[in-house]
Amino acid sequence: MSESGTRQAPAASWLFREGVQYWLDHQRDFWLWAGPCALLLGLADLLRSGRHDNGVTVLFVYAGVFNWWLTLVLYPDAKLRREAGQRDKKRRTMGYFFAFFGFCSAFGALASLIALLLGMQFHTLFQQVGPLLATTILGPPVLFLCAALFACFLLYLPALVAFHPLGLADAFALSHGVRGRLIGFALLCTAVSLIATVCVIAAATLRLPNSPWSVAAIRAAVAVIDLTALYILAFGLVRLFEALTGWRPEPVAPAN
Repeated sequence: MSESGTRQAPAASWLFREGVQYWLDHQRDFWLWAGPCALLLGLADLLRSGRHDNGVTVLFVYAGVFNWWLTLVLYPDAKLRREAGQRDKKRRTMGYFFAFFGFCSAFGALASLIALLLGMQFHTLFQQVGPLLATTILGPPVLFLCAALFACFLLYLPALVAFHPLGLADAFALSHGVRGRLIGFALLCTAVSLIATVCVIAAATLRLPNSPWSVAAIRAAVAVIDLTALYILAFGLVRLFEALTGWRPEPVAPAN
């Protein structure tokens, strides 16, 4: 990474502001994926009816959509490339999907582990206030901690999608000089998502009846919030990746 690349890397506030504008300008692409996924997760919550946790389903849906968000930002003409069969000269292998979903799974596993340890430590709190309120209290610190820890490696994901030769250690080294911006940007996206989620849950609790359909509606609304935050995060990561590496997509060859 050159010193000029570090100087040209945008600030966290700019990344978030422009990410929101980019999201507003690409509503059709967003809802084509976010809408069905939110309905799917809401339906899964409805069918679950308290019998088992669907955290793994949520994780893989989020990871798959996040992968597509990164692709759309890296390749604005992704659909044209796919139709022309030229989006990538290389083909994605099982190793690619294992690396991408493995990274996302590691984040989920760490968050779950910390939450479990806190649950054991504050078992009395869970009994006194109930699991929902206890999760609302303990959840944000867990997510903020995980976001801060993983932020330094996040440039690995756009590099993976772009087939750029960048390992986890290289991504950590590449973030030197912009690590504060990366962490700040990741925390900002996490904070906005959490605040919006708390507002939706509070409003729904006050206005909706206590029924499985209400829980499913909340799950769908929270999914839209989370996927919006991931869209903004994808935009910021791609712009940082481009500024630090100088990467640009190869032009599409004209179709025969």
